[in-house]
Amino acid sequence: MDITLTESPDGIMAKSLDALFDSSKILANPDWQEDMQSALENLAGLYVPKVSNFTPLDLEFDWHAMRRLIGRFHREVYGVAVLYRTLDEMAKQGGLDSTAANNIKDGISTLGIRINSPAPLMTRRVAAFSLWMATFRPVRLKWSVSKGDKRAPFFCAGLNFWIATNWLRRCGGTVNLGTKADYQKRLERVLHDFTYREINLSSLEFFYCGIFQTAEGKSEIAGPLDSFASELAGLVLPVHPAQ
Repeated sequence: MDITLTESPDGIMAKSLDALFDSSKILANPDWQEDMQSALENLAGLYVPKVSNFTPLDLEFDWHAMRRLIGRFHREVYGVAVLYRTLDEMAKQGGLDSTAANNIKDGISTLGIRINSPAPLMTRRVAAFSLWMATFRPVRLKWSVSKGDKRAPFFCAGLNFWIATNWLRRCGGTVNLGTKADYQKRLERVLHDFTYREINLSSLEFFYCGIFQTAEGKSEIAGPLDSFASELAGLVLPVHPAQ
């Protein structure tokens, strides 16, 4: 991922989100693992000062969990596309009959794979990301600086939701978690569930479909970066988990 020292925060955010979710770039990138890891580090560093008095130096990464998250997410979202590409290359080189390659592609939908499309919907991509981010939780605030802060356990959940909704907005749509009256309660519920509950891909996709609206005429990666940061700048993470 090509980021310069003079890159603006919005530029870093845009490139980092693309490194996670833009399939056209990921599938053509042999260094996708390193770039996804850098992207998560960059996004965590951008997020932490927006919602707390902590700094990027107060973050602690679990690199084993990070690689597990990246591997599971990539396989889930981009695995079928990688298989399609492999079949096409084999057919082109004469190692596989084109009819057989197409039959294999057609049979993928019968295998019980959760995401069996080579081009998953935007909401399905972020659902898979949130699932594995909530499972492995590869980033947290250091205990030495956050042990007295009751918001700290929810940091990774907040980062998870922030990354997912930023990508959806980058796609040109809008994210609506409710009116001002119930926005905070719903956000607390999201952070609680991402931290403590066992969640699944279907429920996450249903949730993101419910809060995301696409803009007519927008392609999957079209539209200017509309950062969700401005709405989260004044966010106070819940003192106690929602009941």
